Amino acid sequence: MEKNEFHKTSHMCSKNGARLLSEAQALEFERPPSTKHFLSMIAQEEFAKAFLLHLVGVEVIPWNSNILRAAKDHKCKQLLCIVMDYLNLDTESFIKRFKGPNPFKFPPKVLDAINILCYEKIGRWESDKWQWADDPQWDTEAMKVAEGKLDIIKQDSLYVKIGKNGSGICTPEHVTEKRANEEYDRARRFEFFLDRLFHDDKDPNVDYREVVNIFKRLFTQEASEERT
Repeated sequence: MEKNEFHKTSHMCSKNGARLLSEAQALEFERPPSTKHFLSMIAQEEFAKAFLLHLVGVEVIPWNSNILRAAKDHKCKQLLCIVMDYLNLDTESFIKRFKGPNPFKFPPKVLDAINILCYEKIGRWESDKWQWADDPQWDTEAMKVAEGKLDIIKQDSLYVKIGKNGSGICTPEHVTEKRANEEYDRARRFEFFLDRLFHDDKDPNVDYREVVNIFKRLFTQEASEERT
């Protein structure tokens, strides 16, 4: 595909994420706020897919069947959400970061989210014959996302969870307004980040440049061959 096609599809995904958020906003006064919560998390994944396609379009990541698979995989998109969250922090997190001793130190959670995406997800799809010399100690939060813990939270906001004895152990009624609003606001920040990236990617900030450099290193042809 031509890179312009990837840009076109990236915009298409972002637009759909915005549509999902509009539907979530329309449910602001519905109780419980579980559907708003679910739609907000789905919108985040749609924005993550747009981000992935943008990276392909600007030739940071090479397009292949495994990247297509990642674009369809919920856990892969949720790992990308960790990266996007860092690239456009909420106000409280931003202030906390720059009050710390080393505000430009790359967070382990974000770095491991990228590494897990590259090695434990896409890398295992490329070949399952390689092994680590020493098992890596991935960031706990990033690993939980890779294992599907966040996807379970998303599904629990829509479905009744059934226990081993057949009893209903969780319903969408458990979703709080605070949690729904947090996920909605997070998705809005992703939308804002993409809008800025689409229109101002000639002068990205230092965090974005660092993320791009990491992706480039991990997804070069040489790195791919080492995993197979």
